[in-house]
Amino acid sequence: MKKRIMACLCGILLLATAVGMIGCGGGSGGNSGDLVLWAGGQWIGEDAENLQDFIDYVNENYSGELGFEVKLEIKENLDVIFPTSLTNNSQPDLLLWGRNQTAEYASTDNFVNLDSYIEDADIDLSEFYEPALREGTYNDSVYVLPMDVDPWGLIINMEIVREINKLADDPSSGYVALSEDGPATWSEFITFGKMFRKYYTDKNQPVSSGYPLTDMSYHSFFSSAGWSFMSDPTSSSATANFDSDVFRDFIDVFLEMRSVNVDCAGVGSQTEFCNGSLAMMSASSYRCRYVSNYFGGDKVNGWKYVAQPAYDVDGEVQEGAKRGGLMGGFGWAIPQSGEQYRTEAFYERVDMAWEFIRLTVTEDNLLKNWVNFCGSIPALEKAQNFEEVTGTQYLAEMAEIAENCDIRPQQYFVQQLDAQFIAPAMQELTDLNTPVSNWTTEKLDDFIRRLNNNCNDFIEMSNSGLVG
Repeated sequence: MKKRIMACLCGILLLATAVGMIGCGGGSGGNSGDLVLWAGGQWIGEDAENLQDFIDYVNENYSGELGFEVKLEIKENLDVIFPTSLTNNSQPDLLLWGRNQTAEYASTDNFVNLDSYIEDADIDLSEFYEPALREGTYNDSVYVLPMDVDPWGLIINMEIVREINKLADDPSSGYVALSEDGPATWSEFITFGKMFRKYYTDKNQPVSSGYPLTDMSYHSFFSSAGWSFMSDPTSSSATANFDSDVFRDFIDVFLEMRSVNVDCAGVGSQTEFCNGSLAMMSASSYRCRYVSNYFGGDKVNGWKYVAQPAYDVDGEVQEGAKRGGLMGGFGWAIPQSGEQYRTEAFYERVDMAWEFIRLTVTEDNLLKNWVNFCGSIPALEKAQNFEEVTGTQYLAEMAEIAENCDIRPQQYFVQQLDAQFIAPAMQELTDLNTPVSNWTTEKLDDFIRRLNNNCNDFIEMSNSGLVG
């Protein structure tokens, strides 16, 4: 009896050991039947529900073809959880990843190089929107295959525009007519802001904003000028330089809008746009979807998405400028931790993840249902002709101007550079405790000098390995 008990215990221990060894091969997915997908950042709340609906659709209709189901896990603090998971091989099988963070992880070999998989699947990369594909590329190799494109522009309350245009019929009113196509240039953008502020003031609505300057998408303005603050868009040895006519003119836009109190502190959310106390704001497709759901439609209910206005000087559009802002969006990335974990079992999981990626970016039915469920434009150019896109004002406009949009600089350190120095500098411009009159030429020169020094010191430290 004692021998049989010992034999059973030994068998249980051996089985447990075997299971543990198998589990070490594949990150958080292990050897389970499900493919584990993580998403975070924007993918919370309603957006997370929409993404879950898309994954449910894939599981219900394609799990037989794939040979597995996909398990979506929403990680609200993905930026913290994901790098930690790489240290102990608990990363997921697949990520829905913000492409602007491609270089940060491709440069440390924590994303699988997709080139050979793309070639074997005979996927034609020329069919993707070029800026989106470029954003998922590092050192000429694809690490994040684009799923969607998300051109930033403006949403405008068209009912207020039409009311202003009626008032402008009276030459003594002080109003000027506004184009129903939205502002075409930075100068017209300022005019829109001023007219919205005058409208709210005349209506005795002080708690309202023509445009929330704290929400100003500065990367979109840089893109619409065809300008970058980095001397080279990809080289890690590039330097930052904000001492340019474009950046100074951008600051002038900020300050001129502030000088006429275009915005009201605390008024700047999409909810306030929906209730009419905000006339114009920066927007991507995800924000447009929220607004559309609120109104139950788009332009027929009084609002409209328009392209980012082009950089101009005294009304003349400058060379390289265009109507088109920042290109945002997500893509599929397959994470990998240390080489010691890259076993045969791990690569089996990689193959599974790739099959899901291949299917979602090549199957028209899935691309169309991505639009239906998630509300953004698939990253393949043919999607601009999908009825699901052409039938919605903001998506149709985005598809038309997507090629005019551009991406952020692609260095691995740009995300930290932005968060630690550029974004705080933009907040300094909107600080209501500093009167506009204080922004003298000397103060502006010092502001730009400090920004350049801070950014370039950080770049040098990053390239020296002193910051991670």
